Amino acid sequence: MTRGSEISRVKRAARRLRHECARAHYHALQRPLPHHPPKHQGTQSRSEPGEQRRRARGKRTRWWAKLFFAFASVFTVWQTWSLSEQSFLSCVGHHGSGDLEFYYPRGIAIDKHHRRIVVTDTNNNRLVFLSSIDLSFLFSIGKKLPPPSTLFGGSNVSNHPGEFYCPTSVAIDDDRHRIIVSDSFNHRVQVLSSIDGSFLFEFGSKGNQPCQFINPLGLCIANQGRIIVADWYNYRLQSFTHEGHHISSFDCGREKPSAVAFDKHRGLIAFTAGNRVHVIGANQWLADTFSWRVDRHRYAPSWMKQAVSTMTMIRSVVDDSSGMSMIPNELLFEIFSFL
Repeated sequence: MTRGSEISRVKRAARRLRHECARAHYHALQRPLPHHPPKHQGTQSRSEPGEQRRRARGKRTRWWAKLFFAFASVFTVWQTWSLSEQSFLSCVGHHGSGDLEFYYPRGIAIDKHHRRIVVTDTNNNRLVFLSSIDLSFLFSIGKKLPPPSTLFGGSNVSNHPGEFYCPTSVAIDDDRHRIIVSDSFNHRVQVLSSIDGSFLFEFGSKGNQPCQFINPLGLCIANQGRIIVADWYNYRLQSFTHEGHHISSFDCGREKPSAVAFDKHRGLIAFTAGNRVHVIGANQWLADTFSWRVDRHRYAPSWMKQAVSTMTMIRSVVDDSSGMSMIPNELLFEIFSFL
């Protein structure tokens, strides 16, 4: 069996296991699992590895770049791929609650300063720290999986500082050496030290008021260390300062957000909700979250580059005493970023 066919077989098995885990998780939240019609009814199948490689050709990546991601399954856990060669490198983990065992891992982040991979081992109620060099186990934080009868209820719930009840997402604040974790079934966010994993502080409680959550799922770090949380069952995003103080909320309508990410180069916030991906400008919601700089011009969308180029040419032919001639490129990018 060739390497490509083996990878395809593993991916197909992982997809089946992901659906089984998702079904169990939705039942735990007492919400029905959305119906997915079979492929013959018109749904699109996922791209095969060969197609993904063809799409990735021509994209420049550094030779050492690696992509770490989680299969949301209970058996095949962490796989490592080379971005430069689009090739499979290694995988680690299997079902269980031991050192290199996982039960429905959902979130993952890379701590580049300490060369670690941080994993939210959701149904084992813990964070797992792996070496980003050889994927070896380093240590874990939190209690291991309680008996099945008390997994989603009962008195055996981890709600003390530094303990978790179904953690779902994790992000690294490199500037402040912090780990941010959405502690979903405890309806809070915990902040830990990325140096040794020690507990720093927490914020949030169960409810629908500002700085309250109902099953927070995804989170990310924006500029200035701001923390953006996908408040799943409150149908909104919430933003906080790096100290955990509430800033603002973004209403998602009738759709429950489950994951969120921030594009620091273009000032965009992307989140998943209602089987769709939504993208908004960060400054449209949070003022002063993003500003153009010279080093960010190359990341501007093509239409903005063209508009600034046109304005620059117009500026070059107007009279020196005109106000147009005094507008710097940085201000032009700032203006067009709001259009």
